[in-house]
Amino acid sequence: MIILLIYGGASSEHDVSIKSKDYIKQILTSLGYKTKELFITKDGTYLYQNKEVSIIPNKGFFIDLKKIEFDVAFPILHGINGEDGTIQALLEIINVPYISEGIMTSAIGMNKAIFHDLLKSRFPVIPSKRIKTIDDIDKNKYVLKVSNGGSSIGVYLVENKDAIDTEALINELKKLDDNIIMQPWIEEARELELGVIKDLEYDCEIVLGPVEIKKQNQFFSYDDKYNDLNLKILTRDELILDKEIILKLRELAKDVFNALEGNMYMRVDFLLSKDGTIYLNEVNTIPGLTRTSHFIVLAKEIGFDNLFKLLINNALISYKRKNHGKSPILSC
Repeated sequence: MIILLIYGGASSEHDVSIKSKDYIKQILTSLGYKTKELFITKDGTYLYQNKEVSIIPNKGFFIDLKKIEFDVAFPILHGINGEDGTIQALLEIINVPYISEGIMTSAIGMNKAIFHDLLKSRFPVIPSKRIKTIDDIDKNKYVLKVSNGGSSIGVYLVENKDAIDTEALINELKKLDDNIIMQPWIEEARELELGVIKDLEYDCEIVLGPVEIKKQNQFFSYDDKYNDLNLKILTRDELILDKEIILKLRELAKDVFNALEGNMYMRVDFLLSKDGTIYLNEVNTIPGLTRTSHFIVLAKEIGFDNLFKLLINNALISYKRKNHGKSPILSC
């Protein structure tokens, strides 16, 4: 079984993608899978073994007119052009099995403004307001973020709107994304995350977690996620949390997954306020997969061997369904 790892990308999360690829390759190699690597540069060039790749619809990836042979593609691309349905659309066009949510699920999950608008009638989504100009801001302490982003890039906690140049901040964020949203700051909120994995063979969902992120600072920055050696992630067994809340979070995570028509895997993030109110914050359809990433901690509940057997099997089943029962020709 050969897994093609697609990584890098033109988004602001390029470096995170490289770290995720490195760790996933290490895991897959230890489990006996063969891997190949397709690197996307920051300017969007596709490279395989340092040679530029050609893409032929319904055929695959090629270099020097020779097809790159693999069994399943695994896009490990975070942010724009990876998590937003675009790489999924490309993989659909060349018609290969791949480990990722589909085009629409990915696109909705990536766009926080649309995600909140679509789900707020059914779920306790954290209130969000679209921001065009400084006149749209009606709170003194709030979170300002890009609608299409991740890894805490393009996210700011504003503790006093009169103490900063809010207009300059909005303009800075618009360099990353035209769509900006404002959310209330939930004081002393607990950050609780769950994983949901689909088992297409048995048509059921596997819910992992929750885990709790114990951060040093009140705001969870990029450095906190990837460079803070003191960051603590409490597993479900370590959590001090009412059983009823844990069960409710697990139920909500599964329901959100199904509402988005998930068929692969995603991370579902919640905030829990001091008074016990649960807020759905966001989903990640290609969450960070570095050694210290939260989904990796969640995945340890079922083990990496089981995780990748499930994901690969899902990719093959999904391909077969979309190709009228025809299975892909595998290398072994």
